[in-house]
Amino acid sequence: MKAYTILAYFLLTCCCWLAGCEETEAPTNLLPKVTVNEAEEITRTTALLKGKVEKPETTVVNSLTFCYGTSEKMTQEAACNPTETAPSVHLSGLTPNTTYYYCLKAGNGHSQVQSTTGTFTTEPNKVPTLGNLCMLSQSPLSITLQYELTDDGGEPLQRTGFYYCAEGETEQQVVLESTAGTSFRKRIGKLKAQTAYTIQAFAANSVGETRSESFSFRTEQAVVVTEAGMLSETIDAYEKYLYTSLSIAGPLNGTDIRYIREMLGRDVQGNATEGRMNLLNLSDASIVSGGLSYNATRYTEENVVSYGMFADCDYLQKLYLPNDALQLEENAFANCPLLTAIQIPASATQVAASAGCSSLTNIEVNGSNSTFATSDGVLYDKQFTTLYWFPEGKESCSAWPETVTTIEQLAFRNCRLTQLSLPASLKTIKKAAFFNAALTECVIPDGVSQLPEAVFQQCSALHTVKLGSGITYLYGYCFDGCPLQHIYIKADEFPPMCQADTFNGAESQFATCTLHVPAGSKNRYRNATYWGQFEQITEE
Repeated sequence: MKAYTILAYFLLTCCCWLAGCEETEAPTNLLPKVTVNEAEEITRTTALLKGKVEKPETTVVNSLTFCYGTSEKMTQEAACNPTETAPSVHLSGLTPNTTYYYCLKAGNGHSQVQSTTGTFTTEPNKVPTLGNLCMLSQSPLSITLQYELTDDGGEPLQRTGFYYCAEGETEQQVVLESTAGTSFRKRIGKLKAQTAYTIQAFAANSVGETRSESFSFRTEQAVVVTEAGMLSETIDAYEKYLYTSLSIAGPLNGTDIRYIREMLGRDVQGNATEGRMNLLNLSDASIVSGGLSYNATRYTEENVVSYGMFADCDYLQKLYLPNDALQLEENAFANCPLLTAIQIPASATQVAASAGCSSLTNIEVNGSNSTFATSDGVLYDKQFTTLYWFPEGKESCSAWPETVTTIEQLAFRNCRLTQLSLPASLKTIKKAAFFNAALTECVIPDGVSQLPEAVFQQCSALHTVKLGSGITYLYGYCFDGCPLQHIYIKADEFPPMCQADTFNGAESQFATCTLHVPAGSKNRYRNATYWGQFEQITEE
């Protein structure tokens, strides 16, 4: 009986156990398998860690973290997106020349799995790394260079600067620069003229010193700038007043032009300086806007040789303007008494005359200019139809081009010619064309129909004017300040019309000047407004 009871109890227990097994579900959120790769892109302070996550479709990972550190405890963490199967992380701020341990951990909310542990060693600190030397400017006795510190090597800079040596010398000279920052520029002055040099930038930290590639150059007569406003840095106070001739290339703004004026003998307020420069070549320069005023309240404009830019420079004798200058404004070179020659640049399309250049005998034009040309030092348009500028210093005039039809405003201002017979082709004379000229006699050709305003104003020696048959109208102040003794007029039937102010400033002429008119027309002139005021009218 007892044996049967025990057997029955055993069978009942087995049945209950089997029944319970049939009702229990298999687990669905199993832990994933995680692995790490070898570290990549290792530098002194950075590294790239990558790993791999393998998991069943039903597994949910809710935490994924790279752990790293300088010991196997790996106390630093970098979290990743838990859904990633190929996680990666860029580590930064690492210590140079140090071994790091790392692993990848993944968790499902209940438990966590960890990969095997990997290691990597950061690179050690090294000497600094420099970019190439770049020349910013050069003068006959100096050079300004720039270089970049692209990598300090992981250590603070102890010193940086330049080594340089003249050709034929063995001992290098050293110029030190401040160690602050990553961009360095330095002017090296008091070099020898017309001498070849080799120069290197250097930088040193506690690990060692590095040098840039060598930069070779030769000191020449030209000044070269690469940035507007840095001429005073290129030519310092030591050099400033040493030059009597100079060529400058590069962009120049108002600050640079102000400095050039000081070298030419005038400061921004018009006061004299120690400058004695007499030849200035700006052919390879460009005038740009910006910077300080160059002359009182005047500022530079893009590609414009502006009003007063080179005015009152007592020692300037010859000037070559920037080849890309488009416009030369009136009086840009006013009152330069020794200026003998000006070259009009290749790109110029507008030119106005300057007064007070009493020695100017020759205006040259760049051969590539398509707007202007010269003949015998006189400035014309390319087709020789318009006369723009007769130099004040010229005392004679060769044969006129037979194509000239127009004389521009102020073209003969202050000229030294005493007698002038204008070409028969002339049709138009513009305002104040002969202002303050030394003329004693002038013949106006028959093709000209009008005398413009102030055409002979302040011609203090002019005693005879012969008007052509085509003259029909005289504007204001034509003879202001002229001691005329004779006016010859060809028009017989209709006396030329005058404005109310035609003879303003010349009223004394009515008593002292003889008006010569064609035979048979004396009464018409006597009865004409304004002409009738002449006391002496004679028929020819």
